[in-house]
Amino acid sequence: MFGRVLRIWLVALVTILSYYVANKVLKAATRRGLSAEREEALLSSLHLLMAPWLCRHLVGLRSVFVKFGQYISGRTDMVPPEWAASLALLQDDLPPSPAGHLRDTARSELGFDASEIFESLDAMPVASASIGQGVGGDAGEDRAVLKLQHRGVDSLMRRDMVSALRIARLMQWLDPRYSAFHTVLAAWEGEMFAELDFRTEARNLRQVQLNLRAAGVSVAIPTPLLASRRCLVMTFEEGFKITDSRALALHGVDANALMSRVISAYAQCIFVDGFFNADPHAGNLLVRVPPHGGEAMPVRRHRRREGRGACGGGRG
Repeated sequence: MFGRVLRIWLVALVTILSYYVANKVLKAATRRGLSAEREEALLSSLHLLMAPWLCRHLVGLRSVFVKFGQYISGRTDMVPPEWAASLALLQDDLPPSPAGHLRDTARSELGFDASEIFESLDAMPVASASIGQGVGGDAGEDRAVLKLQHRGVDSLMRRDMVSALRIARLMQWLDPRYSAFHTVLAAWEGEMFAELDFRTEARNLRQVQLNLRAAGVSVAIPTPLLASRRCLVMTFEEGFKITDSRALALHGVDANALMSRVISAYAQCIFVDGFFNADPHAGNLLVRVPPHGGEAMPVRRHRRREGRGACGGGRG
């Protein structure tokens, strides 16, 4: 564990010190006549160098670091465009856990083998995220998803959050402009730990289904079938990523109409129900197109959290 903490701090210090030194040098150069355009170009070059480097390390570290990266990828008020573009790659799937771990986790959580529910399970997961992964399979005449927590992720995320908060405090101390990172992490800490119990996700999926159905808003949301702390079985919902411009064009999706439906759903969740998805990055939304024509429907992907204050995630 000491080796992991050392790795976390080495990655953090390389990133922080690179910008600390660069800002000092650029400030001195500006006093000597460096133009604002040249300063911006030099900073952009640094962003293009550091952002992909850090993202590769975040994927290797997984845990809270991937989740925080996913969140700030959509916060262009917190990070420059070069960083937002690199961090957006964290919205894609992470390397999956071994099949043996999945079978063992399912058996220990459910009390019986997954084969008693699934006639067969797919070789590749439909999604693999920082907390768990989902595997599709045939359950009788229907398709379903078995979502399982990665091995040891609970204790790992709790330890990593301590390091993450300390790093954010260091950033805040070095430059008050970065205080927002610590504010977001501290507020997010409690919600993140709630995600480690999949029974919470199951309750929230049911709640948001009821809310949107009562409001007459059409959004496809997986239906929970069976849930324990580290295991969740739910219906399988087909779709492609909402940012997949090729698929949208191929299926002739009216992007304006689609986004109007997405906005209507979130407006209902936030302003009327007070129960909304607090992790609404593009990796969590899919699009379903009816096989015989019709309007495209937003689909909540088989991953990540729903929660209080949530169309699925945290309050506020």
